[in-house]
Amino acid sequence: MVQLIKTIKRHVPENAIYQGRLKKQGCTVKMNEIPNPNLTVDLDKINKVDDSKNADFLFASEDDGGWILVIELKKGRPDISHAIEQLQSAAKLVEKWTNSEDVENFMGVLVSGGLSRYQSSKLKKC
Repeated sequence: MVQLIKTIKRHVPENAIYQGRLKKQGCTVKMNEIPNPNLTVDLDKINKVDDSKNADFLFASEDDGGWILVIELKKGRPDISHAIEQLQSAAKLVEKWTNSEDVENFMGVLVSGGLSRYQSSKLKKC
């Protein structure tokens, strides 16, 4: 598992490697107490076929068997169907990059200040 971060770095330009708080569209997530080593990638700086269908960030850590999170940030109430498409698209991209690595923990994360209970439960079922 020591190779996870190295494997991902081979697929991303240097300017896509991100440090500090995650911030997009007025939505901010603090990155406190995260495991080391880790890597955060701004997926908006990756060449993709369709930019509208990709999550905002990828977080990877080699801690605890390997972690990959694809993260979508939304300021207000998100369109859940669109957010799911973005997370799934990012997951497929990451799968291509890491197909030879054994990653024990993978999760799609939607961060929003405006989810209703119905939307939250709908997202959890996907």
